[in-house]
Amino acid sequence: MDNSTSVAAEHVEHDAPPCAGRNYYYELVTFKVEDKLYRVPRHGFSQFSIVFESMFSLPQADGTAEGQTDDHPIQLLCASRDFEALLDLLYPQPQIQQREMTKDGWVSVLKLSTQWAMDEARKAAIEKLSEVKLPVLEKVTLAKEYNVAPWLLDGYTDLVQHWGSPSSPSLQDIGTALGWETAARILEVVVKAKGASGAVTTAAFTCPNIHCGIHNSRKYTSGYMPLTLSCAACGTTIVKVTSDDLSTLFESRDRFAEAVRAAFKEELDFMY
Repeated sequence: MDNSTSVAAEHVEHDAPPCAGRNYYYELVTFKVEDKLYRVPRHGFSQFSIVFESMFSLPQADGTAEGQTDDHPIQLLCASRDFEALLDLLYPQPQIQQREMTKDGWVSVLKLSTQWAMDEARKAAIEKLSEVKLPVLEKVTLAKEYNVAPWLLDGYTDLVQHWGSPSSPSLQDIGTALGWETAARILEVVVKAKGASGAVTTAAFTCPNIHCGIHNSRKYTSGYMPLTLSCAACGTTIVKVTSDDLSTLFESRDRFAEAVRAAFKEELDFMY
């Protein structure tokens, strides 16, 4: 009796319609970007983007809903190169197949994650790109284009602090890359900040040339000090300067950052 009941219960259980697995039953969505189709799990977009979450929740007209088949894809206005970089982040491959994202790939992720309000993807892109030594004008350009406040503050501060140094962009370079209004405002900050903090500091050193040994000194305005000096007598290059000189240089950065923050407050407040 008990055995027959058990067999019947097992038979009923096997005949019951299957239900979706708790974590691994994905609803797919088809996108069209340029001339390419992409079919991916929908959750990658609905979970990480309020833009797509809202899109997917909209009622669909009768017939096949957009994104359900290759014949009715959701069309996105972006470059396939950028879209594939974002997919690499949202749907990572198994470790054995993983490829490292390039700088340009992370810029693509930053671009689309900002456009589609994907906060986690945007945060990852900013963190990765912050590890890269971006040229200052590229950093500021990306900051302005994708509203990255820390990069803008850091980039403007670099331009002000190192104004006139051999490695710093010229006024022509800044105007061409960022626009002449921005270049003029940066120059205004340079004049005000270096005028206020322009104490003259002396870097002193003795020529290492055993045939010279002359004691030298060079004066520079705080905020910029060349790290390579040369002996006035024999021309021998001096690479090292004193730690006191370096501390003077780095302490001044906070003053320049405050001047930049005040001058570009409206632009910085708009970013995040």
